[in-house]
Amino acid sequence: MQDGNPVPDPVCGRCKKTIERAMRKEAVYQDGIWLHTACHREGADQLFRATRLSEVLKEFKRGVDIIISPLFQGDASPDWHADEGKAMSSPHAQRWLPSTGEHYFLILGHGMIARFPWSETDFDHETWDFGNCFKTHEEAVQARDKIQEVLLSLH
Repeated sequence: MQDGNPVPDPVCGRCKKTIERAMRKEAVYQDGIWLHTACHREGADQLFRATRLSEVLKEFKRGVDIIISPLFQGDASPDWHADEGKAMSSPHAQRWLPSTGEHYFLILGHGMIARFPWSETDFDHETWDFGNCFKTHEEAVQARDKIQEVLLSLH
């Protein structure tokens, strides 16, 4: 005898295949989603690689910013006050920041450009902090082309 309504076998949130009742010991239930153990591992590996790439690109961007900065090249920057030895205004203050509901463009990992609405989420702010938040599609295309040129020069 069965109590309650019969529940169908769950579906993997990654590969969309049914997780058989006998195989559930090789499945993971996380945040309301069933995953095969292998699919869960692949997702964790993908997240690790994306996080690592993000860290490498942040470090690379810092290096490029230092190399192309006016101070490194011997020119005086209008934002630099020699007596205090620090910047008077932040580059962040000069960058465009979307308002809630306004759309922005960002470069995805495979080079495609996507349009998103600004919703004040952590994702929105991390995208902006990283410098991957553009007002126009053309700005995003120009940045993507430069990034691709740098990446291809590395190997």
